[in-house]
Amino acid sequence: MPILNIKKRIRYLFTPALLGLLIQSCSAGLILDSKLTSDQRQQWRNTLAFPSHCESGTYEFDDKDAPILEFIPLASNKVIVMNICERYAYQDRVNIFIYDKQKKTNTKLTLPIVELDEGSVSHFDSNGNELASPTGTFKMKPSDLIQLRYITTTNDETLVITRHYSGAGNCGTRSKYRLTGNGQAKLVEFRAMISCDSATTSDATTWPIRVYD
Repeated sequence: MPILNIKKRIRYLFTPALLGLLIQSCSAGLILDSKLTSDQRQQWRNTLAFPSHCESGTYEFDDKDAPILEFIPLASNKVIVMNICERYAYQDRVNIFIYDKQKKTNTKLTLPIVELDEGSVSHFDSNGNELASPTGTFKMKPSDLIQLRYITTTNDETLVITRHYSGAGNCGTRSKYRLTGNGQAKLVEFRAMISCDSATTSDATTWPIRVYD
């Protein structure tokens, strides 16, 4: 299920309340805004010590017209900061930080990521009959570079990350995490829809719960 490397911005899910909190100063020199100057982005980069996952440490979309930072305010004076390393047709590859505005400390998250082993996908049963829902195996590995379409929060303890296999959003994965501190998180629910056929739903909360290795 290839993902085309098309430079196109995507939108994250924000409630009106979160949008109301988005544009604000979190400390001297650090601004939470969807449009930042080069100097303001550099201040965040220096504060959070962005890893150099991109070529030569340069981020593909690091220019004034396409800021690479996204913010999701949390309670307790905290905010999720995402620096975007790569943009695709319908999702990004990001690093996720939790910044404490009061303590002026930050933590880079490492998440247990579950991915489909595409070599294991079968569209046919043992008798050669086409399956309505393809099957496959999933593997889990820790990573601090995360591919996603959406990230949402229910409170300070839970993150939900949705990844799509298609532009229609009717297939992909949905991972729910509980933050455990020190930049770690526990995967508490994993759902996936392998088939991208038009009959499948884009409501990821209804996708089948899957097991993984």
